[in-house]
Amino acid sequence: MLTKHFRGIISLLAVFLFAVGAARGAKPDEQPQSFMLKAKILTVAESNILYSTLLAATFTNNALPQIKEELLNDLMGYKGVKVLAAPMIAARVGQEAIIRVQSQIQYFDPQTNGSFALKTLPEKESPGIRLAATINPTTAGNIAVNVDLQLNTLKERMPIQGVSMDVGLPLIQKRAIKTKIEFRLDQWVLVGRYLFQDVSSGKQEYLAIFVQVTDDPPTQ
Repeated sequence: MLTKHFRGIISLLAVFLFAVGAARGAKPDEQPQSFMLKAKILTVAESNILYSTLLAATFTNNALPQIKEELLNDLMGYKGVKVLAAPMIAARVGQEAIIRVQSQIQYFDPQTNGSFALKTLPEKESPGIRLAATINPTTAGNIAVNVDLQLNTLKERMPIQGVSMDVGLPLIQKRAIKTKIEFRLDQWVLVGRYLFQDVSSGKQEYLAIFVQVTDDPPTQ
């Protein structure tokens, strides 16, 4: 069920993928240092080497796996890994930056006169991922990041009496993680992993969310 609906999301990424930076509390005369916040959102089969080396491991929030970009790119080339999205956004020091990967989802709402109204779920209820991060430099080459990660998935739809199609009100399952992590610039860090079952194959897969922070490129 989960894989099916995530694939539906990906088919709509060209229309609905967006990244929004939110700056809060900055004074007009301040020029805070900025970074690039990047994310890679993947599905990974249990048989893949990325699963066995990172996703199946046990770790705590303050000791999340860090991996160099070259190695992550190599692991992503193996069979069983699918890249759902790779958004990026400029992020200012001490100010929240937000990345969203979502799809709009519609449903039919029965009316009292026997007709149906076509409605769209609100953004905060829609299937997808919301990643909010606040970046602060620590020691040389290291950064501390406050992460607020929210995942919405379509679990099922409410049945409509007399209608055989699966077009009723969507029931959304919500998951959330809040944590603070410290890692080196340019390293990829696994901040979220969710185990689910592929409805077509019956095999276990992971949804994996990696983030990286790099120096903001100079303005041309």
